[in-house]
Amino acid sequence: MSTNKTNQMNMETGLAMYGGDMETLITVVESFVSETPAKLDKIRLVTQENLQDYFYTVHGLKNASATLGADEVSRKAKKLENAAREGELSVIFAENSDFIKDIETLVKDAKGWLDTEKKPVV
Repeated sequence: MSTNKTNQMNMETGLAMYGGDMETLITVVESFVSETPAKLDKIRLVTQENLQDYFYTVHGLKNASATLGADEVSRKAKKLENAAREGELSVIFAENSDFIKDIETLVKDAKGWLDTEKKPVV
């Protein structure tokens, strides 16, 4: 079991959120890895018309990031979530690309963590 920190993740935080249940944490991380790319596609192009969808998607990514102990990414998502709530498109336009890159890196880190966790013990 590897609960160490990656570049953005702190899996000790994630494990604590699930009462030390590694199987549940692995399931949650697998879900994050499989579902997040489609969510990122939904937030790549932000307009006034899709701002509410953007808000809900970023809200979900904020919570998922927090679950993985990726506090900095979660804070960025909260800022974007608040900007969407307030209709501040200029903030979103300025910061969305970097946020997407951070989430893509988080997905990559999560995949690497899963690969480590799912290796059979010899």
